[in-house]
Amino acid sequence: MRDFVSTITPGLYNRTAPIYDELLQKISTYADGFMGIVAKYAYPNGSLAEQFHRTTGEPLSARDLTWSFAAFLSAAARREGKLPGSRMSELPLPETCLPTSIVGLYSSVTLNSFPLPSRTSLAPPVPTRCGDRYVVVSFRELTETKFGQTVKLVGSCRQLGEWDPGFGVELCADEYSKDQPLWKADVVLQPGQEIRYKFVKITDGQVEWEGGEDQTFTAPECTCTAVVEGSWQV
Repeated sequence: MRDFVSTITPGLYNRTAPIYDELLQKISTYADGFMGIVAKYAYPNGSLAEQFHRTTGEPLSARDLTWSFAAFLSAAARREGKLPGSRMSELPLPETCLPTSIVGLYSSVTLNSFPLPSRTSLAPPVPTRCGDRYVVVSFRELTETKFGQTVKLVGSCRQLGEWDPGFGVELCADEYSKDQPLWKADVVLQPGQEIRYKFVKITDGQVEWEGGEDQTFTAPECTCTAVVEGSWQV
């Protein structure tokens, strides 16, 4: 507590003590600083990094972890005084642990403005053009791969890892076939955002960049979806 009030002495303080309000205010301000860092470096669609650099605040490590987003939503709700009770106490404990062991606790989420407690001083990093909406760009790349290979989209913007393959967007091959070797991924950009990008193949940690010049794309100003189709450059 002395990090917040240097003159405080060990003891018990109730809510009527002046020091209680001072501590509460300073601790809340300190915690809001963390919320502000998360909001500042979050991706436009709300994706969060697993870690943040201790000095610069830049996002590190894995992205799009469900628990990261859920933890922030819970913290934001509680910061606003919304304290839902636990529903687990209403349900009997299951005898087995399966995805279907407990039902009725799951719901879908919609893409909205990034949440941030209104009492913090930093505004959420959401675009203001095109009706405060985002452009979801579907990249569809045709390239043949071998078993165990991964294809990533790497580029000049933060969403694409700023040319670092370790932070690039991993493409999905659920529609891949011999006749149509399709790899795909959706990327959320701001309206009018200009990017440069390339695709890479990763095999056992080894990165193979496609050839040719950097590809470019500019997100449309007033369209909420876009599709970019292409094939591997040699």
